[in-house]
Amino acid sequence: MKALSFDKSEEERSLAMYFLSSLKENRLFQLLEDNISHEVNGEELNEVALLAKRCLELKGEDRPTMKEVAMELEGMRKMKMHPWIGELNSEETIHLLDESSNTHQYDTNGNVTTVYDSIRDHITLPLHNAR
Repeated sequence: MKALSFDKSEEERSLAMYFLSSLKENRLFQLLEDNISHEVNGEELNEVALLAKRCLELKGEDRPTMKEVAMELEGMRKMKMHPWIGELNSEETIHLLDESSNTHQYDTNGNVTTVYDSIRDHITLPLHNAR
């Protein structure tokens, strides 16, 4: 699939617009190649797609930083591998294991710190307003 295809409709001309249209119309699996579509969980695909959608925001301040994207992807990976997920797939278990809940704290100098809290790890990462 090309990033730009001028022989397609306006909505499907750019790969980003095609992705957003597919997400909106709940047809993400059509974007995947056949050899990987059977390996993907619909919930996982939707989580990654929503993250990708945030990365496509027009205003830079609305987009996550690469560090934030990496943290969210790592959280998704750890959630998938956690032994409790297969056993107790309840809302309470998911909430207890959810590692993608970040809170932003601002100090008096205007620096942003993301606090990343989980059962396993307690990490505070200074972001220094970098993009």
